[in-house]
Amino acid sequence: MQAWVEHQVVVDSVADFRWRTFLVNSEIFLEDILAVDLVDLEVLEAVPQEEDV
Repeated sequence: MQAWVEHQVVVDSVADFRWRTFLVNSEIFLEDILAVDLVDLEVLEAVPQEEDV
């Protein structure tokens, strides 16, 4: 989680949508999202998806 916060970036709507879809389809990431505050969630939404994960 800490690494994600450090790598905040601005992404376009398509990349943002793909990242959200990736998170929804990943139970591990979804569990992390449910465990963080809304402020942290906003940060996660700004992180680009990593296809090599």
